[in-house]
Amino acid sequence: MLNDKNYFFEMNFNELKLVFRNNKFGFVVKKVLKNGVVLLVAQKENTKLATLNILVKAGSIYEQKGKTGLAHLLEHMMFEGSKNFPNFDETLQDVLGDNNAYTCQDYTNYYESLPYEYIQTAIDLEMDRFQNLNLRLQKFNVQKSVVIEEFKETTLQPPLADFWHYILKMAFPKSSYKIPVIGYTVKDVENITLPDLKKYYTNFYNPSQLIISMVAEDSEENMLNLLESNFGKLAASEAEIPALSLQKSSRFLTKTLTRKNIHQTSFFIAFHIDDYGSAEYFRADMLSDLLSNGDSSVLYQRFIKELEFCTEISSFITDNKHSNLLIIEGKLNQEISFERFKEELELIFQKLDTILTPDKLTLLKNKAETYFMFSNYNMTHLAQNICFWEYVGLENPKDSIRAIYEETTVEDINSVALTIFNDNNRVELVYLPKNN
Repeated sequence: MLNDKNYFFEMNFNELKLVFRNNKFGFVVKKVLKNGVVLLVAQKENTKLATLNILVKAGSIYEQKGKTGLAHLLEHMMFEGSKNFPNFDETLQDVLGDNNAYTCQDYTNYYESLPYEYIQTAIDLEMDRFQNLNLRLQKFNVQKSVVIEEFKETTLQPPLADFWHYILKMAFPKSSYKIPVIGYTVKDVENITLPDLKKYYTNFYNPSQLIISMVAEDSEENMLNLLESNFGKLAASEAEIPALSLQKSSRFLTKTLTRKNIHQTSFFIAFHIDDYGSAEYFRADMLSDLLSNGDSSVLYQRFIKELEFCTEISSFITDNKHSNLLIIEGKLNQEISFERFKEELELIFQKLDTILTPDKLTLLKNKAETYFMFSNYNMTHLAQNICFWEYVGLENPKDSIRAIYEETTVEDINSVALTIFNDNNRVELVYLPKNN
């Protein structure tokens, strides 16, 4: 029997679910152009804004040893102006527009949000920088220096910020996914030359590598026609895409590092999980929520409230197309060893089948579906998401993802937990204070 608080949540969730199902939002129309560009449009009612999103199938997994960080550096260069628009940001701001970009291991993403009446300006900006980017040596040197400083500030200076470099190398020693987005080393970024950047731009920033979405109030037909009449003009070209290696570690690995600028033992335990889009992936996400989403979660209650082993503990999953991880991270109280903590963590893994009750599963489902619904009401998030779903090959995600949540049973979660939480499926990274 759910308590009053949970019953209230359940009632509001059902109302939200009804609104979600009756709203046209989420209905995506797709068209593939002759030059290889994939177009996706979704109508969002009652708005005067529009979002244009471009996903480029270019991330750190396609980089070569010795010159990593190239995809991220090119993202920086994309804001250095182009032939007809020397100041990208200023041109967009003049029409009340906002924009941003980010680089992942799998892809690089660019987006603009602005009043729909000015959408042609955003399209013109993107058309020009995808054909006529300003790739001059002076601007290249400036942005390379910026990225090198970013590497130092985000990865070398904070005491634990390099954990991704170690975790990825341990979990994917022979895989394309071992390369961090920022680059392996500062030296790798320094090694990148302007000809390297131009070659990468020519190869990856071509129509066959683009997925473009638009979300606005206009009809799907009008939006498709607008996008096709513009991006259909991009000259088709062949892209040379390196073959990916997806080999993961299949043995238990532990690495211990000492750091003089930390005062607590910190740990990262990474478990391999399935590709994005599979039922197992979304069930691993629910499992992560069971472990650490909120003060009532399993790890918080056991290790902070009851045993007082940790001052911090949480878990999360990555969202790559392939080669994902479920990561448990935390900081230990000074008198607690990592070995002692692991003993108690193993006991939790062994008891998950008794911890997860049908009522708790219902709450996990509701939280997962609610997050999914709300995350897609935002126009910018929706435009980004539909590009990503197309990239990973997920059909009809509005219904298919929710169906996975709704059809999941306690037995399904327990089965995923047995697959994930075993010694041959994990790597561990521990940071010890230098005086220990």
